[in-house]
Order: sequence, then structure tokens, then C-alpha cells
Amino acid sequence: WSFKPIQEIEVPVIKINGTKNPIDMFVGARMIDVGITFQEEASKRNLVRRLYYDLTGLPPTYHQVKEFEGGAVTYESLVDRLLSSHRYGERYARHWLDVVRYSDTRGAANRRTENEFTYAWTYRQWVIESLNEDMPFNQFMRLQLSADLMYEKKEARLKDLAALGFLAIGKYDRDTNQRIDEKIDTTSKAMLGLTVACARCHDHKFDPISTEDYYGWHGIFSNMTEIKDEDLPIIQDVKTIPDYRDYSRKHKVATNKLGSFKLSSMSKWIAHSRSNAPSYIVVSFMKKNVLDASGFLFYSQTNKIDNIGIMNGTVRKWQKEMSGKKPLWEAYKMYGGKAKISKEDLTKISSPVYREFFQKERVDSNVSLIKSYSKLFDEAYSFSSRWIRLKRQVPSGDEIPKEIWSEPVSVLYSAVVGLGSIDSFQNSIPTTDRNRYSREVSKLNATVRSLQQTHPGAPRRPQMLLGGRSGNSKVLLKGNPSLKGVVAPKGYIDWFDKKDYSSGSGRYELAKSISSDANVMAPRAIVNRVWQWHFGNGFVDDPDNLGMLSNTPEMTNLVNYLSSYLIDNKWSIKKLHKLILTSQTYTQSTMETPKHLLVDSDNAMMHKQNIRRLSFEELRDSLLYASRQLDEKHDGRPIDLMTSFKRSVYGKIDRSNIPELLAVFDFPNPNMSSGKRPNTTVPQQSLFLMNSQFVDQRVKGIVSLPEINRAIDEETKITALYRNLFQRDPSSLEVKLGVRFIQKEGPERYVQTLLMSSEFNYVL
Repeated sequence: WSFKPIQEIEVPVIKINGTKNPIDMFVGARMIDVGITFQEEASKRNLVRRLYYDLTGLPPTYHQVKEFEGGAVTYESLVDRLLSSHRYGERYARHWLDVVRYSDTRGAANRRTENEFTYAWTYRQWVIESLNEDMPFNQFMRLQLSADLMYEKKEARLKDLAALGFLAIGKYDRDTNQRIDEKIDTTSKAMLGLTVACARCHDHKFDPISTEDYYGWHGIFSNMTEIKDEDLPIIQDVKTIPDYRDYSRKHKVATNKLGSFKLSSMSKWIAHSRSNAPSYIVVSFMKKNVLDASGFLFYSQTNKIDNIGIMNGTVRKWQKEMSGKKPLWEAYKMYGGKAKISKEDLTKISSPVYREFFQKERVDSNVSLIKSYSKLFDEAYSFSSRWIRLKRQVPSGDEIPKEIWSEPVSVLYSAVVGLGSIDSFQNSIPTTDRNRYSREVSKLNATVRSLQQTHPGAPRRPQMLLGGRSGNSKVLLKGNPSLKGVVAPKGYIDWFDKKDYSSGSGRYELAKSISSDANVMAPRAIVNRVWQWHFGNGFVDDPDNLGMLSNTPEMTNLVNYLSSYLIDNKWSIKKLHKLILTSQTYTQSTMETPKHLLVDSDNAMMHKQNIRRLSFEELRDSLLYASRQLDEKHDGRPIDLMTSFKRSVYGKIDRSNIPELLAVFDFPNPNMSSGKRPNTTVPQQSLFLMNSQFVDQRVKGIVSLPEINRAIDEETKITALYRNLFQRDPSSLEVKLGVRFIQKEGPERYVQTLLMSSEFNYVL
């Protein structure tokens, strides 16, 4: 059903009191077929509470409930107000962040490079802001795949580069093909509701997706590389940032400290390599098996080779150097393997400079030859070190007083003793020293990153990958990189669109294909997700797979109608929300009747609204909101969920170390796309409300609120608590029980008991 074209759907004409919403016509017609009808409308309190939590993730106030119950605010105007609230974007961004496996880390804590994404939060903030401004959803998808290319074509704003975090924040894997597969899997599931990654090793077993289709996408994503933080563009005007100067000053100090440490460490190890040239010569002789065991032992002890930390990479460079054509190494190549060297042998050295040197040194054996080379390099190093201290430059040419030192000096200041670049030299040094160096660099890097992430004056940069032109990929037979098949042309999926992408990387064209009005999968996928976010279940059970393995919806025509409605309304998600929220289908009560249960036991026909438990984010935010400690002024930077008072959507997510508390409350695995959170009930959820220090602090905050702390009696205190936590007045029985409880256990234990109630934790 989902692969067929989206055609114009005629709305059924049925008589339903109080509604003309087309959703109700489709739902009502299906229910009439089986002899059931809608439930009555939910109570006004339940309805306004449902609406607030659904669109903002926070409860209404007692005053807002009373305002709605009294008729001062109409339902439709309330829907409009909440859709216009900045809280809407914070609420619905979290839904999308589940789908795109958002995390602030790479998930590779043991990597030598840093684990953190410094600017992943700018992607999250872009999602929030885009949802709040009701960016057309097809544009929303396009930007996440090709914002850089669209910006070049003046089809995107500078700040939209943050959308590229979608591709950049995936789980890291050392295997390039694994990283590409992760992008293909997330893109296809999130935007199309298809499991394209299943075609990596063979044609898809169920859906019309071939391995050629998969490797067509593989070619598109194959040329994307990570950009260093300092090379990422600034995507906001720094003149508008009040604290930018303070940030810039502190950032410069921190980066200079980091750079100075790296440079001084590299200089120290290069000096170490130069000053120990004799030892490297000894080891290089040994590696060539031209030094007898007793001779090597003597020279290794003399030169303290076992204590200096010989670097194998540098040894290999010395071996290559010593096998070269310089006159300096002629004696080594001619006599390095001889136990005895005669005076006649030394006369055969063609260079008069080195012939005279080795004769003067009375070289008569392999051992004495090595001693002479060591002496030569010691003298050359001593001279060059003194020269650099005085002249602040490396001596060259006529500046070297002895011709015999000329070549040794040039070797000492060449790549032979070099350790690579400033970012890679640590890979050459001994393990213990490398670990010590890496720890210090991580510490200094953390200071820089902390400024970039937490300082209010730090400008936004996009967490993005750089990708230009890329060649076509070959099909890897059975997914094996060593078994390459035919070239797969870059393109969409042949079943839907035969067009090949011949220009550039193909990423821009793929984004256009996915976001096209003609795409049959993208609108159905997001319609199914939005329906699930409002009702708890989608038309299709698995929102990430609308293919052949998915269930066929009870109301396929409604899915197609809403998909067509979305396209006709320029992909406006807020208009889709409003259509759903103003339907009788949405505003129904959650009450159940035996007749309905017999006919529609799983509520697939939507004969009632579903009861919904608060997510962890809603629960945490509600606790802060009830204690009036919630800080809603935020710029999007990551926060610690257990210590900060900011909204939960801004919590730092470490995919390699998910807090147990989040897992207990069904937080999704950020290593993969998660279109639907599991819904478990385990004791640890109640234990959090009973024993958590976080909850204990919120309880103390609620009890100390003025209207509760200064209440003239327990009855007044209980009424204030019910209005704060449940947005209603307590019944006389609830007051009576509350007074008895407070007198026996105290107000704090009473508040905690109310927080553990179903009424606080569920939305009806």
C-alpha cells in the first residue's frame, strides 16, 4: 500500500454531531461499519491538560485550566496559542531527535581522538527553531542532507548549515563502510520509513530495493569527512553576541595553552630523537644483523639505549637513510658487516673527507666503525645545538666549519628524526609517554570545548561533514569489501525513480528526490509519525518501516488523505497538527466500554483516546515546573540533567555512557534511529520518585512555595498542592485523607506521595 501513488481521496460523507473534520469522517465511517461510535468528549480539564502536554511537554496552570473551563478561551484558539509557543519546538524536537539518533558524543570512548561532538547542540537548536517557525517539512528534510550545497545555490540561510548535524552526529566506527551504512540506514528510516540498509549484502528480502540501489547511496555518502572544530564556519553574527569579546579572550588563552603544549612536546621529542642519533645508529646496525651480540650489549649499555625510549618508526627512518647514496654512509655499506676492517679497506672509501676521518679514528672492526659514526653525530649535534642557541637558526652551507659535519647536520634536521605533524607525532613516541601526553591534551581540549559549549559568548558553528564530488561505488558482493562487483550508479531507488545522479556527489539530488511532492514514502512516513506522537500508536506499528513487513493500516485512505493534505498545505506540520487536534477523534475521552473492546480491542479504529504515561523529559520538567525551579531561558547548549534546571531536551547525551536513569524510563538507544520508544513498567521508575535526590529537592521546593508554606491550615495547604500538581481542587474526601496523612507523616512525605500518583504521571 505504501508504494502506490498518493491519489486524491474522497472524504466520506457521514452525519456526526459536532464535527465536520475530515479525519472524523474517515474514522467515523470505519467505526459505523462495525457498529460502534466515538466516545464522548473528554472533560475540559483532561482535554486542556492533554493539549498542553502534547504540544509543550509541560502541564497547564490551575488558572489556565479554569480559564478554559469558564469559556474565556476557545479550544481552537488554545491550539493556535500552543502551536505558536516556543515550548512547542522544544517538545517536538525531542521526538525528531529520537528518530535521528541524537547524541553529543561519537560513542567511541577509547579512540585516540576526542569522543565529544563540540557542536552537536547547534543541530538540536536548529531543529527546535525550524519546528517553531513551521519550516516546510520537505525543506526541513532537504537541508539536513544538503544544506551546504543549497547554501552555495542561495537556497538556504547561513544558519541552516547547522542542519548538517543530521549526517555528522552518527555513531563513530573505524570502518568507513560501517560509517556510510549508518548514514544510509538513518536517512532511509527517518525520512522514508524504509530499511534501505537491508540491501547491503543482498537484494532486500521483502521491499523492492536492490543492492545496486544501496551502493548508489553508498557512492553519495562515500566522500564525507569530518572537519576540525576550528575550521567549522561561524553561522551567526558575532556582533550580536554580548559576551563574545570575553569568550574570544578566554578561548584564545585556552587554545594558545593547548597549542604551546603540543608544540613544546613535539619539540622535546624531536630534540630527543636528534640527541640520541648514536643510539639509533646502533639499533639500525643491530636490525641489519651486522653487530654481534656481545658488541651490541656493550654499546646499548654505553649509550643507555634501554633507557631512552627508542621509537620504532624513527629506527625505520634511520635504516632507510643509512641505505641511501650519501657519501656519509659509504663506509657503513662497504664494511658494516665485517668483523675486521683493514687499513687497505679504509683507503677504498671514495670521499677523502670520510676516508681521512675513519683512518684517524683507527677503525679496524664493525664495533669501532659504529663508535666512529656515533662520535661523528655527537659532534655534529653539539655544534648545531650551540649554533641554534646563538643564531636562532639551523646552520647550513659555509656556516658549518668542518666539512665532515655537513651531512650529519642535514640528517639531524631532516625528516629522518622528524615525528610527523603536530597532530600525529604522538603516535611515534613510546606508549607510556604517549598515554601521558594524550591525557594532558584531553584535559586542555576539555577546557577549550567547555568554553565553546558553555560560554554564553561562544558563537554557533555547525557540526558538519565536508563532502564534494565522489565517484560511484561498486557493489560489494555479500557486503564483503574484497569482493567487488559492478559499478552502482548514484541515484534514488529504481522502483520509485529511475533517474541517475551524474553531477557532483549526488547528495543534492538525493535530497531533492526525498523531499519531492512526487515522493510517495516521505509524506506517509511523517504523517504516520505525527499521528503516533498524538495518539501513542501510528497507523503503522513500526514508524521506521512502512515496507512489506509493516501492517496494513486500518484506515489506509486516511493516511493517504493526510499525506495529500500535508503536500497541499506546503508541508506545514503545524497545519497537520491543527487538523488532528481539532478532530473529535483526538478530543475523545479515554473511557472504555465492553462493546468497543469486543470490536476494536487494540483501538486501531480510534474509538477512544489512549491514556499516555509521561516520558522522562515530561516528568523531569513537570517536577521542576511544579517547584517553580524550571529555567526556560536557554540557548541550546548541553546541560547535566541531574544538576541543571534547564529543560530536559537540552540534556547532554553520551551514547557510550547512557545514564541508567534514562534507560529505566525507556530513553531510546542513540546508536540507532528510534521511531518509537518502548513502554515498560518497572520498579525502578517508582524508586526514582521515592528515593532520588533530584525528586527530594523538588519536594522541598514545592513545600517551600509561598502559598503552601504560609497556608493557614492543612486544608488550605492541600488545596494549593492539588491546584499546583493536578490543576484542580481536591474533593472533600481527598482533603480529609490529606490532613490525616500530613499530621502523621508531614508535608514533604505527602507531596512525594502525590508525585507518585497516576494522576501526576499520566495524561488522560
